[in-house]
Amino acid sequence: MCPLLTPEKRYLLLAAIPEEYSTFLSSTKPWTRWATKPFRILIAKQPGKLLFFCPTGMGIRNIILHWENIINQTRPDLVISFGFCGELFSSDHRKVFLVTHCYPFPPNSYFKPIEQPVSEEVIEFCNQHQIALAKAITTPIFFPKKDLLKLLRTLITPRDMDHFKTYQTIVDMESALLANLAYRLSIPFLSLRATTDAHNEEIPFNVEELLNEQGFVSPKKAILMLSRNPGLLLDFLHFWHVSRSASTALASTLRELIRLSPKAFELSPPQVIFPG
Repeated sequence: MCPLLTPEKRYLLLAAIPEEYSTFLSSTKPWTRWATKPFRILIAKQPGKLLFFCPTGMGIRNIILHWENIINQTRPDLVISFGFCGELFSSDHRKVFLVTHCYPFPPNSYFKPIEQPVSEEVIEFCNQHQIALAKAITTPIFFPKKDLLKLLRTLITPRDMDHFKTYQTIVDMESALLANLAYRLSIPFLSLRATTDAHNEEIPFNVEELLNEQGFVSPKKAILMLSRNPGLLLDFLHFWHVSRSASTALASTLRELIRLSPKAFELSPPQVIFPG
């Protein structure tokens, strides 16, 4: 029988690069191939649930191009994006965040600020596992945080800046985009993020310079960057170490999250945050 015709709830899991998702996949076997185009899609079963996993590559271009095909192939009841983030305004050094509010940056008329209501069961899960509820600012390209903060101060009001400072606020490259796509289809959306750099830290190289056309890290580009700047070797090793730690935290948290009863994910669809 076709899995899409069975009564199980269907969860679409999205992550950008292997550094984010490889630990999760290896710890939740078995996965089987469901599709190969436009992206590789894997499928796994749990009691009452079907899990579809799709690696998208970093950034927004590939997701926008192929979103409709992914949705048509999986027909999800829930979309869960998981991956890395940087802390923008955070003080207690939480390792994992569940995003409830997504803000595209820079502000524009096409992608809206989005709020995703969550259930009491999900909130209780976050409390039990020390997961912070967070706001995410999503950028279309990689920004050093110091540059992002300078731009924020020119584009939003001091009141809005103070609002972000009051909450756990992180920065990533996917959450607000995916939240908007899910909003347009009225599909509940959750974003789970693990931090690789605290609010007072910077990634000392441009991550996008390491990516190939599909949005995945290219070893050749990494070697080329190191050959031009050998001093980055220690930074690469440090980022590799924190990425492994973040990937492990993501995997263990996501494994437990998707074990919640399907009732916990009977969520209202995302909604636009209106000013005022």
